[in-house]
Parts: sequence; C-alpha cells; structure tokens
Amino acid sequence: MKEIIMNDGTAVSVDDEDFERFGHYRWTSLRRNGKSGYAHRSAKRVDGKRITEYLHRLIAGALPGQYVDHINGDIHNSTKTNLRIATSSQNLQNSIPRKGCVSSFKGVVWHAEGRKWQAQINVESKYKYLGLFESEVDAAKAYDAAAKIHFGEFARLNFAS
Repeated sequence: MKEIIMNDGTAVSVDDEDFERFGHYRWTSLRRNGKSGYAHRSAKRVDGKRITEYLHRLIAGALPGQYVDHINGDIHNSTKTNLRIATSSQNLQNSIPRKGCVSSFKGVVWHAEGRKWQAQINVESKYKYLGLFESEVDAAKAYDAAAKIHFGEFARLNFAS
C-alpha cells in the first residue's frame, strides 16, 4: 500500500499497482465543510472536452451511473479491499451519522413530545418507526437490528457485532 498526496497535503491510501497507474497525476481535494474530500482531477477526453475524474471511481472501475462505496467510511482509503460498487441507496445505507444531530448514533433522534429516544430507519426513501426508548443506546441497538435486516452487508452499525 502507498499514499498519493493531494494538493492540500492530505494522503489517500491506494494499492501499489494503483499508485503506479495514478500516482503521477496531480490530485486535488474536493473540499466540503472545510474538510478534505475526494481526490479528483481534471482530464481531457479524446474529443477535447474536459471531465472530472475521481480517483476512487477509477480504481473501482465504476461505470457512469454507478456509485462507489467506501466500506469503512474513510474516503481517504481507496484500496481495492475498501471499495465496492453500490447503488445510490446502498451507498447511503453505509453513510456515517450526520454531524450536528442531538444523538451521536445513526437512526436515533430525540422525541421531544414523548421525552424519549426514537429509533427510525430510512428504507427505500421512507422512514420506518422502530419505537421509543428510555436509553439512547437501546434506540441505537434497535436501529442496528433493523439495519442488518434491511441493508445486509451495506449496514453501517452503531455497534460492532
């Protein structure tokens, strides 16, 4: 494994053979919320048009319309064992909990009216209610159980099992 250093100094881990294929290009970090993001570069197609290429998509061999999921959630780990082709829905299923929420657990929100923690899961763009819980941890465990059923290998769990 080797590292490709982007313009902001952030390193992206890649397999040795991918370093040989892509390490000589200048990669830029696609910044979001002040944080380093996906490695990308501008390239010219045969017809002369400029396109944006993303390192993780090139490594995974993604076709247009396909998504590439970072299995462990680390967008700076673009080794082949950490990448898989996914649908949009599968990619979202493996997303990390959003920052700035009341709960630090995925699938858990504070239910102000009930004064309890609510577990919920989004399946095929519809929220499913999983119940109210005294404990935030119990709500997170309820989410994990539902995520295993609905999302299988793409489930990003709150607790390792």
